[in-house]
Amino acid sequence: MKRWIRMGGYLALLVVLIWYGKAYNPAITLAKCMADPQKYDGTTINIGTEIIVREVLSDGFIVEQMGIRVPVKGEVTGVKGGQYVALSAVFHAPGWLELKQLYIAKGRRGKIVVSLLPLGIVVLVLVRRYRFDFRRLVIFERSYVVNVKGKCKIPSIFTFMVKG
Repeated sequence: MKRWIRMGGYLALLVVLIWYGKAYNPAITLAKCMADPQKYDGTTINIGTEIIVREVLSDGFIVEQMGIRVPVKGEVTGVKGGQYVALSAVFHAPGWLELKQLYIAKGRRGKIVVSLLPLGIVVLVLVRRYRFDFRRLVIFERSYVVNVKGKCKIPSIFTFMVKG
């Protein structure tokens, strides 16, 4: 029972920290600027999370972040539709950005896939090596058959990663 109370306490702490971060976030985001344009007019904002170029225009481009589309006026050299970008810009009241600095995230999707491969390998090795008892909330090491030479047979393709 103590374990359930401790888990509930950790979950409650996590919920409070998430709420605190949402309620008292000091960062100026695009969503905040669009919600109150007069308050943030002339403010420099840095946007780098999930921002995609939707359309390239002659004097700038249109970006989208979490469903919010905003025109950006500035240099368009090297910018293509569908690219992930990070930018620093000055917000102007009607709802447009004046570009100060731009970074094009080339190969972003490929980098994400490559970074997930080690995670998948580690999870696979741990699942093959350990098991979880949901009734007692305990992790146990799996027992394996020992062959005649005294070596542990681990039924896995990653036997070189786990010492028996």
